[in-house]
Amino acid sequence: MFAVLIVSVLLTANEQTAQRQEPPARPFPFMQEMEQELRELRTQINDPAQNKSSLDLVKRLEQNSVGARNAVPPMIAKLPLAQQTPKIAAYKVLMSKLIAQEQDLAKALRAGQNTKAVEILQGIVRTRQEGHDKFRPSRLGQPGNPGR
Repeated sequence: MFAVLIVSVLLTANEQTAQRQEPPARPFPFMQEMEQELRELRTQINDPAQNKSSLDLVKRLEQNSVGARNAVPPMIAKLPLAQQTPKIAAYKVLMSKLIAQEQDLAKALRAGQNTKAVEILQGIVRTRQEGHDKFRPSRLGQPGNPGR
């Protein structure tokens, strides 16, 4: 019985060590989904008849934003550990801002305020660009991606 307990403790410790050594999740899959949802929203946000569909898109957008907020961009993961902490904090603040904007967008759509929803969506696009500029490497290997 004691031997089984020891083996169990050792296996649990090994599993925890393996979990800590796994690379951090990347935001890319979430971001890909978010791009698709933004494209669809842009085409229908002006049409009040599409608000139900738009609300579904905003819900998916927010779910993906939460997933991306919990991930670590590769640009940050490559930094020395001491530099990662403030960058991760700044990334999470920006992602939280984006999520709050998405929640405001859902409120506007539920209220049938499509003109306001368009303005909020434009703010979301600006926040997206700000995030890409700060946390996504350009194709030239420099920080940010101002060309998008």
